[in-house]
Amino acid sequence: MEPLIGNNDCLIVFNGAISGKLPDYGDIILFDSSIASAEGYCRLFKRVVGLPGDTVEVKSGVLYRNGKAVKKDSAKSDAGGTDMKETTVAEDCVFVMGDNPEYGSDSINRQTGTVELKDIIGKAVFRVFPLNRYGRIKQG
Repeated sequence: MEPLIGNNDCLIVFNGAISGKLPDYGDIILFDSSIASAEGYCRLFKRVVGLPGDTVEVKSGVLYRNGKAVKKDSAKSDAGGTDMKETTVAEDCVFVMGDNPEYGSDSINRQTGTVELKDIIGKAVFRVFPLNRYGRIKQG
C-alpha cells in the first residue's frame, strides 16, 4: 500500500467502521489473509474496489467494475499490466487491490483471492507514527 501506508507505520484501525455493514469503495481495510507466514497467517491492508454482486475485470492493467473503467485517481485501479477475466464478487466477499498491485497480494492474486466479510478486522482511519505523517488515512 506504499506510499499511502508504509511498512513501519503505526495505524489505528476502527472495527466499528465496518462492523455490521459493508465497507465502501475505496476504504482501506485490514483483514486476515490466507497467506502463511512464520508467525501464522498474514494480516493485510488493501483498498476495497468491489462489493458483493459486482462484476470485476482487469484488461490491460485497468480495473473495470460492472463494465465501467474505475478512474485510477479514485481507486488506484492500475493493476500493473495484469489481466483478469471477469468475475462476480460473491455475496459474502469484497474484492480488494493494493495501491501497487504489481508488487503485492490482492484479489487478482489467486493466493489472496477475494476477502470474506468475516475476515475483515476493520478500517484504517488514523496514522500515529511516523510523526511527520500523523493524521487521518485518506480513503479512496
